[in-house]
Amino acid sequence: MSDDLCTLCLSLSTTIHEAFTDEAEATPLSPLWHKTLGEVHTSSFTCRFCVIVIKGWSQSRVVQVERATLEADYDAEHPPADLHRPIHEIPAYRNEAELEISLEKLPRYLDDGRRLTNRWAVVCNCNVKSSTSSMCIQAFGHI
Repeated sequence: MSDDLCTLCLSLSTTIHEAFTDEAEATPLSPLWHKTLGEVHTSSFTCRFCVIVIKGWSQSRVVQVERATLEADYDAEHPPADLHRPIHEIPAYRNEAELEISLEKLPRYLDDGRRLTNRWAVVCNCNVKSSTSSMCIQAFGHI
């Protein structure tokens, strides 16, 4: 099973296991992982976790574009050239985005307010900052 993970994703498993015993609500994993979206994309050809993250980011990008279109965040007659390009082909995302990955504890409650066991999520943010805008795309998965 571990054969389907890249070295960096495989190394996260120890940190994630240790985080389950910690009382913290979130555990940053960023220093242990890929530095650029381009690295994640390249790794996604052989790593099943990286492919999930790339798919999540791609779906989040589609939602962001739809929102920007509905809210007229750009001139409809002159949309950005990369508006509909796949996220891994956009240089600002591929090479310059800040990646943040963390393990987050998500408490679950019943309708009557009683707390159930926690759910855990690996949250992967890809933050792009430019002179004209700032956008964060997020891949979010429960474990």
